[in-house]
Amino acid sequence: STYTGATSLGCLTSGMSMNLVGRRSTVLIALFSMSTGWVLIAFTNSYPLMLIGRAVDGFGRGLSFHLEETADPRLRGSLSACILLAYSVGIMIVSVLGTWLNWRVAAGSCALISLLNLLGYCFLPESPVWLVRNNRIHKARVVFKWLWNGNHHQ
Repeated sequence: STYTGATSLGCLTSGMSMNLVGRRSTVLIALFSMSTGWVLIAFTNSYPLMLIGRAVDGFGRGLSFHLEETADPRLRGSLSACILLAYSVGIMIVSVLGTWLNWRVAAGSCALISLLNLLGYCFLPESPVWLVRNNRIHKARVVFKWLWNGNHHQ
């Protein structure tokens, strides 16, 4: 329940955070939170720290939705469904890892995956929708061209 409650709090906070600091920054915060949570879980020696790790990971998970704005409008529905599918498959993979591996190794693997996501997101631009909403039109055009490789009308 710690994870679920923290995920709910992350979901409730995500809209405000995305509007204040941007979509990319919110996802970076979320991935940092998830990585930190998994590291806490992997290295903890106490039940309270494990619960804190679950809460920190859950908060980040709830905060981390970003894909729809940058997608082709014709694909947004399918991609939204893929987010839920990927989330479910990820839970299944973590459950399988937890069955085959020591729980610390499984948690460390999840931390590594979150850290790799964090590293990858460092190279992505801010959402053009957020840039336009914050009067950064020129930057939004540059990002839009990068996302679409110049093959889409603005």
